[in-house]
Amino acid sequence: MPEISTTICKQLQLEKLVFCSSFQFLLKPGHRIGQVTTLFVKFEKETVEQFRKMFAGFQTNSKVANVKKSPSSGKNICKAVKGSQKYCEMFAEIEETRHRISALKLFLTQRAKRRLAAENEELQKHLEKLKLDYQILMDRRELYSKLGLNTVSNENISLENSNEKFTTTKDVVKDKKEKPKKKVAEKMDKVTASDQKNAVNISSLDIRVGLIKKAVKHPQADTLYVEEVDVGEDGVRTVVSGLVNFIPLEKMQNRFAVLLCNLKPAKMRGVESQAMVLCASTKDAVEILEPPEGAVPGDRIFCPGYEGTPEAQLNPKKKIWESVQPLLLVNADGQACYANKPLRIVGKEGCLTAPTLRSVPIK
Repeated sequence: MPEISTTICKQLQLEKLVFCSSFQFLLKPGHRIGQVTTLFVKFEKETVEQFRKMFAGFQTNSKVANVKKSPSSGKNICKAVKGSQKYCEMFAEIEETRHRISALKLFLTQRAKRRLAAENEELQKHLEKLKLDYQILMDRRELYSKLGLNTVSNENISLENSNEKFTTTKDVVKDKKEKPKKKVAEKMDKVTASDQKNAVNISSLDIRVGLIKKAVKHPQADTLYVEEVDVGEDGVRTVVSGLVNFIPLEKMQNRFAVLLCNLKPAKMRGVESQAMVLCASTKDAVEILEPPEGAVPGDRIFCPGYEGTPEAQLNPKKKIWESVQPLLLVNADGQACYANKPLRIVGKEGCLTAPTLRSVPIK
């Protein structure tokens, strides 16, 4: 009924009525309609008779009655009704399938994003570990160069260059190569022995288990704690630590820690610090190293292969701590290590650990 449709559009103030696949058209909330008028006028009996005379045609009433009573027409109507119902059911199934596809697409997209985010996080952790390993190697190279290992590398280079110039027989060349290798091996053994006896290593550090009995905020610094720590001596030591931004004050009370005890005492904002708390450290997180179960204040920490007597007090000019620190790190298993060897307590089982941080330096 085009005329009726046009009238409805005018009343609803719509320029053009567009039918969608579901034969629905929804008005937006707040839409203003025009003036509403009657769409259909009631036909009186006289008007009905008048239209009947005008449009009745030449068929007799009996034929019309026969058409009305024809069984075939009833079957056609039933088929039409069934066809429309079937169409509605099919359309409903199509819409439901479409919604399922959209939901499945959204689910798969979110799962793919989560998977990519997890992979990126793993790659980022691996990259950080590689950076840390590289930094450790560079620090170790610098340390070994101070011990005289650079002369060994120079000797290897000179040997390789000299071997290229040999033009004698194979036996002579072989003999020439074997002798320098023996010299290099002997020198490496000497350097290793001197490294353990005389060179700077972790055996010079007095590292102990300590019990933080009390901690308060520094009166003159917002980022510092002042702690009273029992390290197995007659009295307690005063220690100043910059842990305010990483560890709450309530978690600093009556807890075990690992401390470096033979640093030269230094004043920090007017308070003398007599030791240093060792922590697994990154830019965003810091965790105090934890001793194994059964540890008591004063237990000595050592590294297998680097046994020795620690110095009474480290000489700041020798920069012993600065040389040892690059080789201290927490490995992938959470164990505190020196030169990739886990730190242990003398006479007891277990290793020092970090609560959650992995593959990070110890500072």
